[in-house]
Amino acid sequence: MRQKDYSCLREQLGIQNPSTWLYVAAGKLAFVEQPVIDQLVVHYDFNAQYSQKNGFKYLRELINISNKVTVLTLYVPSDILIQRVNLRLIKVLKLWVRCNVFRGRNGSFNTRKKILLTWKKRRKYRQGMDVFLYSEWFDFFSQTNIALHWVLDFSRADVAAARLHNAASFDLESLSNRH
Repeated sequence: MRQKDYSCLREQLGIQNPSTWLYVAAGKLAFVEQPVIDQLVVHYDFNAQYSQKNGFKYLRELINISNKVTVLTLYVPSDILIQRVNLRLIKVLKLWVRCNVFRGRNGSFNTRKKILLTWKKRRKYRQGMDVFLYSEWFDFFSQTNIALHWVLDFSRADVAAARLHNAASFDLESLSNRH
């Protein structure tokens, strides 16, 4: 399989040499032992991290201690999210059935948990929770001191060639209604 060229995307984000950057998931950031990090990419899954009580509290603290923050939001419309979750659900259900039939078990706890969590996520997307979260996400960054906020529309077939949109001009509502 040919590797896609993301140089245009990296250039727009200001990442000239990706190997010099530290990449970490938000949940693992507390385990990074470097006292000062010059170039950091944090994967922040706002679907998993957001709570109505705290909003994006942890993220606000991270922004406040940073010199410069550029945000890249990966936008995926509801219909595509639902389609992806349906495919995951089918895959997990098939695995569960295979385990039950061939191993004579009632299914493992982890598999049942995956099914339940995937089903809940599907229901959230169908109820418009993703649109709510995107709105909260965009509102949050409009109230912070960040350098740039880019949006990459993941509904496009060729993400490597997709243009980045400035969040200030990104019309979330019209995109949500379009799909």
